[in-house]
Amino acid sequence: MKTKHILLFLVLYLNVNTLLAQDIIKRQTFAINLEAYEDTWEYNEGGEIFRIYLKIVPKDTKFSYGLCLIGDYFYSKNNVILDTYTASDVPEVYNDINSSKIIIYASNGKYESISYANPNELNMFFYDKQRKKEVYSGKIQLLSSNQIRWILEDDEGDYDAEDWVEPGFSVPTNIILTRKSLTFVK
Repeated sequence: MKTKHILLFLVLYLNVNTLLAQDIIKRQTFAINLEAYEDTWEYNEGGEIFRIYLKIVPKDTKFSYGLCLIGDYFYSKNNVILDTYTASDVPEVYNDINSSKIIIYASNGKYESISYANPNELNMFFYDKQRKKEVYSGKIQLLSSNQIRWILEDDEGDYDAEDWVEPGFSVPTNIILTRKSLTFVK
């Protein structure tokens, strides 16, 4: 009888410790060439100005750590400012506490090794301030040292009626932005 209690206690003890330990194991993300994207970039055509600001910050979440880019955007159309930002308001770290407030998150980081990361393309999460919607299917492609392509795509999948958001964005997509270096602040 005593042996059964000891075995039961050991099984429960090991199960609880295993469950707790799973919460503290973080994986490192290996990103490459992020400094090529860090700056202020602008698209200016036909009365439409779209500007993004990106900076490298440490990423420290419950599941992973490494480096990433975060930022914000400015948008005006026909001399009417629709969205703006202040570079000093962009956080200095990406973590679980502020992740829901981040407007642009981009990384090419991979868990396996740096050799799996694509230096010329970033995967991006984007929050559209006007439409109040998040998308996880964005991309930023490095075309040259002073040009990037900004691509937003609506996420695919099934949506419940209450989760459905109208397709499209309040900012331009599939455009080429040029490095401006206007507001770059470390």
